[in-house]
Amino acid sequence: MVPLGLLAKRLDFEGILTVSTISYDDEHNQKELKVTYLPEVDLKGKKILLIDEIADSGVTLQKLRETFTNHYQVRELKIATLVVNKAKSAVIPDFSVLAGTGEWIHFPWELK
Repeated sequence: MVPLGLLAKRLDFEGILTVSTISYDDEHNQKELKVTYLPEVDLKGKKILLIDEIADSGVTLQKLRETFTNHYQVRELKIATLVVNKAKSAVIPDFSVLAGTGEWIHFPWELK
């Protein structure tokens, strides 16, 4: 949520929805993806920008792309991430800031 909040503030944009998923455990091992929250909203025919911190395996982004296309029936979906693992990710975002090397990335908001 941190990248989304920063971008929304910078763009002075208030039309934000969140989706929640879980797929990694505390040791950074990827488990079965679970979508834990989807908003009940009509997005049919809308243009959507999906923002996430990282495209690592791409499993989460792939599932969400299918969900936004099939369930919400959006007209256009673009994906933006801070980091993309181009060697490993099944989904390459439309916009990204950094290309990762495969090492686990610790974002400041994840530190305990």
